[in-house]
Amino acid sequence: MNYNLTTQQCMGVKIYLAELLMPPFEHTLHLTSLSDDELKMLNDRKTVHKKSEFIFSRILIKKHAGIAEDQRHLFTVKYCAISKCTGIFQQKELIQKLSLSHSRLFIAFVFYKSDLPVALDIETIKERQVSSIVKAYFCQQDQEIILNSHSPLNAFYTLWTKKEAVAKLTNTSVLSLLKTSNQILEKTYHTEHLINDKYILSVCALSY
Repeated sequence: MNYNLTTQQCMGVKIYLAELLMPPFEHTLHLTSLSDDELKMLNDRKTVHKKSEFIFSRILIKKHAGIAEDQRHLFTVKYCAISKCTGIFQQKELIQKLSLSHSRLFIAFVFYKSDLPVALDIETIKERQVSSIVKAYFCQQDQEIILNSHSPLNAFYTLWTKKEAVAKLTNTSVLSLLKTSNQILEKTYHTEHLINDKYILSVCALSY
């Protein structure tokens, strides 16, 4: 697996950001790092790209969680409805909470403690006309912020990833949050953004 990995401190936690530097893959040698549950989840991914994304994220998360290579198949990275979080599980035991996001060939994740929850979302920047999407899903106040920005595309991705991150943090639907103004969310949630010409990543935590 050929990739670039960078880390960055954000809101007191380490953000891992990896970019896969090769075409999508599905090699059997990578499957040895997946648990039985993950192999079942992998089968639900319908395209080689989605399968690659899934394998890539699981290998990196387990590696940087300090799990030995010959032990990785014993652990599962998944969302648990009972715990209401994404994490690394050994059978039914939650070993480490985390937030995970992927977009195209980018994987972003962060480990966090139970008493200091953090969530993130990443989107690859793709040239598109955003006005119709913005008018259909965002509230009037956010529509004005995005469409009157000097870069509506970047403003769209910034607010979209922010609301996706809040949705993950609160286990709510992003569609409902799109109708909640950014100004209201800022009273409850603290968000920081990592922006470059390839992607926009938002990291969210409760404001204290």
